[in-house]
Formats: sequence, structure tokens, C-alpha cells
Amino acid sequence: MDSAIRSLTLLLLIMFTVTQSRESKAAPRLKRFPAEATEKNLKTLAGPLWLPLLHRDSITKATNLSYEQRTKQMLERDALRVAAINARLKDLQTKVFSGIPQNSNEYFTRIRVGSQAREQAMAVDTGSDNIWIQCQPCKVCYSQTDPLFDPALSSTFKPINCSSYACRQLHIGSCDGNGNCLYEVYYGDKSHTTGNLAMETLTIGKVSVRNAVIGCSHTSHGLFVAHAGILGLGRGSLSLPSQLSHYYAGIFSYCLVDRNSNRSSTLDFGPQAVPPGAVFAPLLSNARHESFYYVSLVGISVAGKKLAIEESVFLPDQSGHGGTIIDSSTVLTRLPTDAFLPLRDAFVAAFVDELPLSDENEEFGACYYPFEHEDHPGVPTIDFHFSNNATLSLPRRNVLVKVNDKGTFCLAFLETSSSISIIGNVQQQGIRVSYDTVNRLVGFTLNSC
Repeated sequence: MDSAIRSLTLLLLIMFTVTQSRESKAAPRLKRFPAEATEKNLKTLAGPLWLPLLHRDSITKATNLSYEQRTKQMLERDALRVAAINARLKDLQTKVFSGIPQNSNEYFTRIRVGSQAREQAMAVDTGSDNIWIQCQPCKVCYSQTDPLFDPALSSTFKPINCSSYACRQLHIGSCDGNGNCLYEVYYGDKSHTTGNLAMETLTIGKVSVRNAVIGCSHTSHGLFVAHAGILGLGRGSLSLPSQLSHYYAGIFSYCLVDRNSNRSSTLDFGPQAVPPGAVFAPLLSNARHESFYYVSLVGISVAGKKLAIEESVFLPDQSGHGGTIIDSSTVLTRLPTDAFLPLRDAFVAAFVDELPLSDENEEFGACYYPFEHEDHPGVPTIDFHFSNNATLSLPRRNVLVKVNDKGTFCLAFLETSSSISIIGNVQQQGIRVSYDTVNRLVGFTLNSC
């Protein structure tokens, strides 16, 4: 073994010497990319560097083994390597828990930020791309459960120049007086945040992601509650899945526990994030709204009977209007009038319990009082049908939502004047939702938290 290694070393030395003698000028050294890569940086590689590529069996005693012995060794090596790869992927995992104890209807996760790895509770949001946290000094900030992040205490915090590639990916971006990038994000509920765009180390589970692009918010207005910021899981280039794309195969999943539970589940990245038994639906794209996850919903059934709703009500038209998206931050599913009214009427007609309808909550389509729990056997089932003939049958606990302390439960679907349908987080509870952006699929696995 030692003699083989010495021979290989000598061969490499001879080849390097011959190559150098053929060059009239010394080849430039390979330059390490700066932390922030631009198009110009991608052209700084030096000329080719030639090395021999040999199979390991050609320089070891494995050539004296039989094919059966070599096959056994190959399987053993592969098993160890696959186990190591899977272990690394499992490290890219963080807990997800309900924000209800903090008076928020969103779901939170905790990641560590900066060189001192300070924990920050962040809202998990598949409907947006940007990652941001509130930072000191804070001009206008809402109250959060964790101490404000101080970038001055982190040696890995680096402001991003406004001419950078990352700054150009912002929907709304500008420059400060020092040439640093400023970001601004508006959300559907009229909340918004502004601050500096920067690179920082994010630690997710056991994996530290260096030079992640995040927003350092100095001004936040709106309906933000308790969390330190937003963890954007959308499809845009600045979202967490996009920034982690070199760690995993374009797949991630989460499971949202019962919103009133103190339990937690996980946000996972990598192929193992999709458990067996998933119901898959095609993932659609929409050039008008590239960040959203559009799913090919084509119909709904109530109590086993498919409603008379045109498929076009659920799908985007040729101009990109309409369609159905999955959103982790919207609480109740929204349906256009042409879908909501048939669903509500069928649900009320199929409700087999003798409990009277309550008229206290007019914003809901149907409410019942008094009611014991969401899993009541009298609650009609609701099924989602997709364009590939797959069906997702919602558990009964995902059909109603408790709206007060008296025991009033209401249908967890609301009417919207918009043409877009939104599958909210009440309907996702207890279901592991998997996103495979490479194969363009969304998976739903029941009871997999």
C-alpha cells in the first residue's frame, strides 16, 4: 500500500514538472471566491489543472479479490456512505410549533443567528421569500419573545452592497448613503418591514449556513406578533429553500401540529423529508406570482359527493389570474364564491348531528354551538381532488375551527371575492406537506408529524 502511494505521488510530481516546463508563463493561482459571488467573479478561474483519475482497486490489493469479495466490499462501502449522507441531511432539520401560546395564529421555528448563534423564533411562511429578523438599533419594532438581534455583536454579519446580485433580486430595494442595500417587504395583511440586506451565518439544526442573505429590520409595522421575523420558504431566489439548494435535492417538508397543542414537529430538508404513503399532486408555476406554490386542485367533495364546481374555478387562467396556492401563514382556507357557496350548503345539509346552527359569527359560513371537539363523528368529510386523480381526504379535525371559549365551532373555510383559492394552515394540521420543486410535486402524508 505504501509503495503504491509513493508511486502515485512520484507520477503526480513528474506530470506537474512537465506541465510547468511547457508553459512560457507561470499559471496564475486559483483565487478563492469572495463571500459574495457576482457574475464577474465567475470568470476568475485559472486554466485547466490535469490530474489522473484512477479507480481505488487499481492501487490497492483489491485486484487480488474475487468479484464476489469485491462486490461485498462495494456494498459495505456504499451502505456506510449512504448512511453518512442521510445523517447529514437529517441534521438539516428544525422544530416547528404553534404560535398560539404567544397569541399568534402562525407557526414558528427556532434558528440560531450570527457568530454567537443566538436563537430567534421565526414565523414559517411559504407565501413569501425574504428571511428577516428585527435588529438593533430599532426605530419602530413590535414586541417579540426573544431579545432583539444585535449585528454589532456578530463577527459574521456583513452588509450587502446595493450593486450586488442579491440586492437586484429584491422586489423593492434601494441604497443608503454608504452604498449598502436596503430592502422593503409588504405582506398581504398590509404589514411591512424595512431595513438593511446583509449576509449572516444561520444555524439550522446542526448545520451552519454561512453567508445566508437576510434582512436586518429596523422598522416593522402591522400585524406581526411575538416572533423575531419571517422565515421565507417561497420559490424565489432569496428564500431559505433556494439558499439551501446546494445542501439538498430541492425537497423540503413540514408538519403543522394541532394549533392548540404544545407539541412540536419538524421542518426537514432533503429526500428523506418525504415519508412513505404520500398523496402527490402536481405543483404548478405561475409567471405572475413566481413565489407561490400553486397546486392543481380541480374539485371538492363533501360527505363523499363531488360538488358541481367547474375546474376552472380552482386553476389559473391563461393570464395567470386565479389558481390555488398552499400557504402556511393563512389560517383558514379561502374559496371564491362559486366554490364556497356549494361547499357551505353541502356541508350544512350533510351535518348529521342535531346541534343547531349558531348565528353569532356571521363572517363564517356555518357555526355550531355547543360543540365538544373537531373530531365529532357528525362532521361531514371534505376531500380535495387533484388533476392527476389523486385525492386528499381531510381529517375531521381539519374541517372545523373553535372560535370562542363557549364551545362554538365554525366551518374553517371562508368566502373570498378574489379569484385565487388559498389552502390554509388549519387544513394542513397533522399532515406532512412535502415540496419537490425538481419533480414539480406536492405531497400530503396523513398522521406523519
